[in-house]
Amino acid sequence: MFKLSLKFLQICSIVSLFLFLGAGASFAQPPDIQGHWAEKQINGWIDKGFARGYPDGSFKPDYSITRAEFITLVNKSFGLTGNAPAHFTDVSSTDWFFKDVCSAMAAGYISGYEDGTLRPDNEISRQEVAVILSRLLKLKIPENANAVSRLKDLASIPQWSRGPVNAVVANGYMAGYPDQTYQPEKFITRAEAIVTLERAAGEATKAAFFDQAGTYGPEQGINTIDGNVVVSAAGVTLQNTAINGRLALTEDIGEGNVSLKNVTVKGSTTIKGGGTNSITLEDCTLGTVTVNKSNGNVRVVALGNTSVGEVELDSGAGLEESGLAGNGFGGITIAGIVPANAVIVLKGNFQSVEIASPKITVQLASGSVTGLIVGEDAAGATVNVAGGAEVSTLTLNAAATVTGQGTVETARVHADGVTMQQSPGNILVSNGITATIANKVVTQSMPAGSQASGGGGSPGSDSSAPIITAATITVGGQTRNVAISDGRNGSVDLSGLDGALPITGGTINVSKMSTLRLIVENIPLTQKLSAGNNQLEVISILSQFGSKGMNLDNFRQLFGNPVVLRGTLTDGSGNSSAVSLTITLP
Repeated sequence: MFKLSLKFLQICSIVSLFLFLGAGASFAQPPDIQGHWAEKQINGWIDKGFARGYPDGSFKPDYSITRAEFITLVNKSFGLTGNAPAHFTDVSSTDWFFKDVCSAMAAGYISGYEDGTLRPDNEISRQEVAVILSRLLKLKIPENANAVSRLKDLASIPQWSRGPVNAVVANGYMAGYPDQTYQPEKFITRAEAIVTLERAAGEATKAAFFDQAGTYGPEQGINTIDGNVVVSAAGVTLQNTAINGRLALTEDIGEGNVSLKNVTVKGSTTIKGGGTNSITLEDCTLGTVTVNKSNGNVRVVALGNTSVGEVELDSGAGLEESGLAGNGFGGITIAGIVPANAVIVLKGNFQSVEIASPKITVQLASGSVTGLIVGEDAAGATVNVAGGAEVSTLTLNAAATVTGQGTVETARVHADGVTMQQSPGNILVSNGITATIANKVVTQSMPAGSQASGGGGSPGSDSSAPIITAATITVGGQTRNVAISDGRNGSVDLSGLDGALPITGGTINVSKMSTLRLIVENIPLTQKLSAGNNQLEVISILSQFGSKGMNLDNFRQLFGNPVVLRGTLTDGSGNSSAVSLTITLP
């Protein structure tokens, strides 16, 4: 048997990639794709110069590709050209794929292995593709997502990839095979890669690209773009435009400025470029906005009649409202992936801010926040409320530090180790918790249900926050009561039941009208459910996996055992409680 050198293998890989990506020309249809299930998509890529066949005229659609080749295809499909350090032990600056690896790092969809390698020459599996797409598109499971539970090889999908596989299948970017298997460890083929990326990128070539400084859009009236829009240069002004797809402000903007004026975006918006002066949104209507600037130095300003839906910060950033007539920024989530020591600066009047990342600093430089929540995973975070700024209700579910000369009307402390420089008007401390507030040690050991003492900085039990009063779960047509402790934690033991029995519903009764933000461990599932008549219908959560629910065996395979549901109950005044439900399965 001949032993091929690494250099020879690299040359072969380069040749293969060149043949795959093409050289910008149109070529005749390879004979081995005629009648192939991906014939149309492959021909489309060939016609656009994205791919071509081998010297013998074949395309070999069922050949596998390497991780480096797939990364290059992702970047080409999505127009990703950013640059971030790539410190992998098996990747060199002289490698043909080095620039694409740096772009993938900037986009945040690869991280490598625990041993510091990327393994670029390894063939890439279907589950690895699912993870890449899930990270790149920030996929969430749709309401009717029962994709994984229907797969016959569900048990072979490991926990680390199960959530992403569920997301890509449920969103239609990848599919199972005719035998209803996903085959997670199977290497993806050239044909599968093309079809998957074409679906995921929304046929990226249809996107509108603005890659030179200038003003785009009509002076009057509205120009409608049916597809995605990519802004990849500083000095761009986009005006009077309706975008029916997604909007991406890329890393290529660098530290420069981009202005959006009277722009409506139906899809999501991502901001990965811009500097401290800044991304401006004037008279704009945007849905979900994700900000992820590699160095954290980007300012996004809402002006005039601008309304933005939910904002997710994946990096340091500044959000500012100025001369605002619209609703401004909606709910703000500071995601758990924000790096330690990052700084978030807020200027304006915000309804809600939720911190999920530890060891970061959030500065309310001016304005107000109605409800600010430090999540359970945000230990070590610092909240600075500057002089003149105000937080109506500050909920602390982790050890955090609160500084500044601003005002905190009500502080709700649910974790030990909290330190506050201010003296809030009301201090509500959970049972058994100790905090340091205005240089005084405050310990609350009052029994649950005690009346809270008045304002003036006096501590009291957090009896005004919503709690769970009762809960049930329905399995196989029989309703079981959930044991509730302290109004915030529940448990139910289903270990003695037949694993084939379906979970078809349940209820959670709460003490007051509330919204439940639910996170299920081991899978990226987040739901917000409003309580009607002070009762949350659990079936509205389970219906994501089919109208008939899931059986206990599938539930265990999907979520683990025991499964822990964690969430936050929040009432209309911003009062909140961290809650959990532990289900022990057969």
